[in-house]
Amino acid sequence: MDPISAWSVALRRLVQVVSGRLVCDIFKGMLPAPQIARPTLIGLDGTLVVTTPYADGLVVAADSRSTLYGVRCDGTVKIVFPDKSKSSFVAGTGMSEWVSVKVPLWEHDPCGDIAKNGITLFDAKVIAQRFVDDAGTRIADLDLEKFSHQVISEINLVAADGTAAAFLQSLTTREAMFSVILGEFDSDTRTSVIRSVDFSMPNATRVDANWLDRKYGPNDKPQSPYFGDLPSFNTHVMNGPGREHVPAIVQAYLQKQTTKDVTLEEAQEIAIGLIEAAEKSSATIQDLLSIGGPIAAYAISSDGRQRLR
Repeated sequence: MDPISAWSVALRRLVQVVSGRLVCDIFKGMLPAPQIARPTLIGLDGTLVVTTPYADGLVVAADSRSTLYGVRCDGTVKIVFPDKSKSSFVAGTGMSEWVSVKVPLWEHDPCGDIAKNGITLFDAKVIAQRFVDDAGTRIADLDLEKFSHQVISEINLVAADGTAAAFLQSLTTREAMFSVILGEFDSDTRTSVIRSVDFSMPNATRVDANWLDRKYGPNDKPQSPYFGDLPSFNTHVMNGPGREHVPAIVQAYLQKQTTKDVTLEEAQEIAIGLIEAAEKSSATIQDLLSIGGPIAAYAISSDGRQRLR
């Protein structure tokens, strides 16, 4: 091959290689840019907690669903117990737990992503659990104002990190951020005590706390207070089409004159049955999908704590 022909072949090959690279680069430029995971703060929302006093104790039950980014994750713990007391419990509803995660979440297993990689920055249940243990006193004697200040102080620590600003601002649109429920059974007086603290955020720099106490002695009229996603539950279950799923025993329970007339079996059926009513109703009512998953239920009595489910 003469020098000119050899040069022509080499030039054609060079053009082919360069052209190939250009096409490759252009093609790559047409691909969507890969999504880079970025940290963000989220609140695990939802839940229904039901408390039902009976003659010799108190039943507490809760669902296990958390809702975030439109994803429903089941199996979340909503009821915890102080280490130093066998006669009390703590529960959280709404956004009582805040987790730092990297989004986007795993496409095929977002709940698994949160469980494996999420970092809990705030958990009001754990704060309450620690507060009860440190106080060394009965739930009925707790200083809830001091407890509220401790929770707000923990929120302020999270707020001090500027990356949480958008998340905290989103909470100002909610009527309530979360509730903490503290309960116990006093075997000496056979009295159930249920105390709830509601936390709200009217603006991004202020947190309000309001609490309510309930006591049910053996001669008091029985009631079964519940907490959590109340607007949806009251509208669609207690006062709506989901009423058909409410256990029939509720009516008989409310007609009883004293708490000492209520049995453990009745209290258990009511506490668990109200949550199941919400789950059954969610088949046709989207607003109730925040309540679901396996139910945890416990009886706290003079015999100590017993797992019912």
